Amino acid sequence: MDNTYKGSCFCGAVEFEVSGTPVVMGYCHCRDCAAWAAAPINSFSFWPPDSVRITKGEDNIGTYNKTEISYRKFCKTCGGHIITDIPSFNLVDVFPNVVPGLEHKPTLHVNYASRTVSVKDGLPKFKDLPTEFGGSGETLPEEADRPGRAGPPAGHARPARCPDRPRPPRGGPALLAPAQARRDAGEWGRHGYGRTLEATMGNAFAAVDGPATASRSVGNARRRVRRRDVMGRKI
Repeated sequence: MDNTYKGSCFCGAVEFEVSGTPVVMGYCHCRDCAAWAAAPINSFSFWPPDSVRITKGEDNIGTYNKTEISYRKFCKTCGGHIITDIPSFNLVDVFPNVVPGLEHKPTLHVNYASRTVSVKDGLPKFKDLPTEFGGSGETLPEEADRPGRAGPPAGHARPARCPDRPRPPRGGPALLAPAQARRDAGEWGRHGYGRTLEATMGNAFAAVDGPATASRSVGNARRRVRRRDVMGRKI
C-alpha cells in the first residue's frame, strides 16, 4: 500500500500503521497537551479513522479521557503514547515522533494563547482553533506577550537603557565590573591569588571608574586580601 507508515510505542509492545495523507499537521500549545507530553509544545497529525490500524498489542493499549473531547491511548507496559481519538472531529491524532518514517510538515499552531514558549517560524498562530475545528479563527502575533507577561500599557513605550550608563566590559575576570571585581578580590585573596591579580584589577577599575577611582579601589582591595590564606599564612 502506498504512503503507509509504521509506528510503535516506546517499548515496541504496541505497533500500528497509518496510510494515506493526513488531514492537517501542526503544533498544539494547550495546557492539556503540554502536560500529557511533558513538553512545552506537542506536535500532531490528524488522520481519518480508517487510515489508522493497530497491528500488534491491541490488548496492551490503555485509554484515558480527561474530557469527552479526546481519548488518549498509551502502552500499558511502557506508558508510551500511541494515538489520540478525537470523536468530535471524527479524526485520530497520531504523534509524528512515534512514526519514524513520517515527515512532519506543520502548517499551523493552535491554542497559541496558552503557550509557554514563542515560536518564530512564519506559520499562522491561532489563539485557539481555526473555524473549521470550532474555534474563533483569531490569530496572534508570533511574539505576542504570553499570559502573565503583559507588555506596557497602551501609549507607553518600554523604557530605554540610560545612554550615560556604560555597559560593563566583557572578557573574563580582568574585565569585571568594579563591584564584582572587588568581591572577587576578597575571595581570590583568601586563596593566595590576590597579589597576582592586583595589577589586572587595577586595569579593570581604570577602564570603568577612571584612574583616580581605580587607585582607591586597588588600595581597598589590597587591604582586604592582605589577611591570611586557608593555611593560616599571611598573604
